[in-house]
Amino acid sequence: MSITSLFQNAHFWMMTIAMIAFGLSGYSATVHKPNPWFKVHKFSALTGAIFGIVGIILTGLNLNLTHGIIGLISILFLVGGVIGGFIARKKKDPKIRKMHLWLGRVIYFVAFINLIIGISFFF
Repeated sequence: MSITSLFQNAHFWMMTIAMIAFGLSGYSATVHKPNPWFKVHKFSALTGAIFGIVGIILTGLNLNLTHGIIGLISILFLVGGVIGGFIARKKKDPKIRKMHLWLGRVIYFVAFINLIIGISFFF
């Protein structure tokens, strides 16, 4: 495959937009800006999840590739992070909130590495 086919790939664009949205979500939660930061956090996380799901639906989840396996792990962690966020918000439990924060960081790191692995298939 070539670099031009990468930019013509809808999966690439969906996942890139998802990563940007998740980055904004993490940024707003970390620095508590812009105001109201929590609405920005929730909206950008939801936007990232929607674009990510559409990106996966466009190509399917190929578990024969390392990229697909890491993607599945990211999805499972993402579900855990979302559930942790809801529980932390309702119960105000600092341990669950800390787990939610760290899981979000780990998910973003793993997803970013997976983005690089996915792009490497085009070279």
